Amino acid sequence: MVKSKSKLDVIKIIKDTGWEPQISFSKGISEVGNIIKKTKIVPDVINIGGGFPSIYPDLRPEPLDNYLDEIKKGLRNLKLEKMPEIFCEPGRAIVAEAGSTIVKVVLKKKQKLYMFVILQGLYLQGLVNLIKV
Repeated sequence: MVKSKSKLDVIKIIKDTGWEPQISFSKGISEVGNIIKKTKIVPDVINIGGGFPSIYPDLRPEPLDNYLDEIKKGLRNLKLEKMPEIFCEPGRAIVAEAGSTIVKVVLKKKQKLYMFVILQGLYLQGLVNLIKV
């Protein structure tokens, strides 16, 4: 059985072979241009999808401006009279480094100057201190 590789593993393999991962939005946008030429139909919306990376261990992506410049270049090359609306899906680039904490409130006690709260595994006093207990 072959173990599937994560995107990070694939990028590392590419880099190890001497190739550099490239931004390729303009290639996809160029394909959209080919379809527009063949069909003579200009879509109302072009969804360029995702592909905006986040920071991984040992891998720093190109700056977001480089991605945006590549997208603008591809769109300019379409040479359309009226540019369709552009959608993108930058999800991972926005939330990859985010986190969530879910806790259970065990005890709440209101004092005159502050509220004392015990959360499952955490101590929180008046939203000032957050200490593991």
